[in-house]
Parts: sequence; structure tokens; C-alpha cells
Amino acid sequence: MAVTVAGRSVLADHFPYHGDSGHEERYLEYRPVDRGQWLLHGHVHQQWRQSDRMINVGVDAWGGYPVAEANLVDLILGGPAERAPIPWGALTSDGEGRLDPREQH
Repeated sequence: MAVTVAGRSVLADHFPYHGDSGHEERYLEYRPVDRGQWLLHGHVHQQWRQSDRMINVGVDAWGGYPVAEANLVDLILGGPAERAPIPWGALTSDGEGRLDPREQH
């Protein structure tokens, strides 16, 4: 499925391009093909928040809260990166539902 975030077409799928919540990759036949697009996904629980162009939108990566669209825009405009999950209870907000920028890096 494709959605628009930050004016860009972004894929949305349960699975990441690669990676898994366990030690070995599973369900390879169901994963999206990496053609260079950003990907919003779940499946990996707290393994990462962002890995290159893959953004984990599961609550395990965002301190137990749904990720705000404003955060997705910030990450996409910031470019590919490696970002660790936010620990549960460490979320701060700017009043718009977005994480405080100090918490994003």
C-alpha cells in the first residue's frame, strides 16, 4: 500500500524490507521489494525506530504511543538514519503529539 507523507509516496506494510524481531528472518515471501522508497512498517517490535529508509511505526519503538504523522515527516525529511527505539515512559510531547525533538536523536 502506498501513502503520502511529507509530499512523498511512502510504502506501508506490516513487514520491513529486511530484519526481524528474532534471530532469523521469517516470512520472506511476504516482504515488500526494496525499490528505494521509504517504508512504514511494524513486525520488528523494539529492534529499531528507524533503519535507513524503514520507519518502525509500532508502539514498541515509540515509548508505548502511536507515532504522530509530524514525527514521520521529520524523520523522512531528515533522511536515512539509524535510530534506536524510545524507551517506554520516556516520551515527551510538543503539544501536537510530536515527540520533543531532543528525544528523536
